[in-house]
Amino acid sequence: MSIKIILYLTYIFCVLISYFVYRKFFVYKSGKIMLTTIPSGNIDDDEIQYLIKKGRRSFSIFTYGISIVALIFFLLGDIWVLNSFILLIYFYYIFTAFLLNSYMKKMRKLKSEKKLRTSTRKYIDVTISNDINKMRFGKKQWLIPLLVLTLGSFIAGMVYGKVDGIIVSICFLVLISTIAMSFVIDRLPIKIISSDPDKNRYFNQKRVVSIQEKIFYFSCMYSVLLTFVVFVASKDEFSYIPFMGIIIPSIIFILYMVYLFKKMDDFEQQFVDEDDYFVDDDEYYDILGYNNSNDKRIFVSDPVFSGNLIINRANPKGRAILSLTYIIILAIPFILFSFGATEYKYTINTNNIVISAGLYKDEVEFSNIESMKILNELPDGRIIKTNGVSLDYQSYGTFNIRNVGKVRFYLYNDTNKLIEIKQKKGKNIYFNEKTLKETESLYKNLTRKYKIND
Repeated sequence: MSIKIILYLTYIFCVLISYFVYRKFFVYKSGKIMLTTIPSGNIDDDEIQYLIKKGRRSFSIFTYGISIVALIFFLLGDIWVLNSFILLIYFYYIFTAFLLNSYMKKMRKLKSEKKLRTSTRKYIDVTISNDINKMRFGKKQWLIPLLVLTLGSFIAGMVYGKVDGIIVSICFLVLISTIAMSFVIDRLPIKIISSDPDKNRYFNQKRVVSIQEKIFYFSCMYSVLLTFVVFVASKDEFSYIPFMGIIIPSIIFILYMVYLFKKMDDFEQQFVDEDDYFVDDDEYYDILGYNNSNDKRIFVSDPVFSGNLIINRANPKGRAILSLTYIIILAIPFILFSFGATEYKYTINTNNIVISAGLYKDEVEFSNIESMKILNELPDGRIIKTNGVSLDYQSYGTFNIRNVGKVRFYLYNDTNKLIEIKQKKGKNIYFNEKTLKETESLYKNLTRKYKIND
């Protein structure tokens, strides 16, 4: 049940975040709505408002509907597994893209029929740009949180004689991801929204510099917390604290960034003076991003989602990055499916037994077996997964048992019997079949072969 709850809550979290982000697609911002530039004097036209409300309603209905489907999968039990979770997430994002694209086309068609057009002029204020660039955070100071975590990990290793490599790697990955958000903000271009230089300076300072400051302070505090996590994991690798210390602040940071970007959007709406500062560049934007061969930039500011950068696929480097991104996204399900539910294969040969499941395989030589017996349950002690798969009905891969150490599992969790093989050199292996009868039969066949070779 625990893995289903985690999967369901993860799915709901992803959908909620995406829902609040994608709803901005239907919000009038900087002269644009649904990636279409509309003059401020026409945004309240009946036809435009009808299309906006219809699109927002369709998106809400779809989001609620797919959440109900996820709940049904969850309640049905075994259907709600990792593969179903991944497919549902992909379906949500793909269908959302199609939905938003269809309403973008409808809005642009309506704009063409009404012959609406706004300014195509671009305003540049070099003084403001220079002022903001001076206030931007330098790259060197971002080394501070990284150095704190590096030094903390080193001291933990000195104190306890070891560190958990996986925990340390995850901590650095999380911290670097947090810092990377500031680099995204740093690349946001200066926006000119008014004829008043002071207003432009204040707006861009809040939009770029202030958010960078907040991310920096969070990164510094998080580096201290992650250092504490490394100490706890080094002292007791079975503690729950590292997991909580990584996950909870990360979720808080994500929610906080969503809040900041929403606040920034509201802030911008209050400051924009007139349509002259809205650039009508609809032909370069679509649901896939930005496509302008006259623009040499690789990354450009997203017109809909604040704090986000999109790739210019007309730029060869941008096109290469986008292609690699799509390949990775498409490869993720195939990689995860290889860690899903699978059948265990047991091959008893003359001198050994070969056990395999998915990407995992163990060859146990009979001459290397120290002891072999059938058990009613696993050894006492808390169990944590090092790598592998842990579903409600199936667990396989490398696990760690307190007072035993690292072991291999090939277990059907609903079967009350399991076979234990202790090796002279190598990990203990615990395995069974789907039923009690099949497990006992496997044990008899294996014992017969083992005794012949003993």
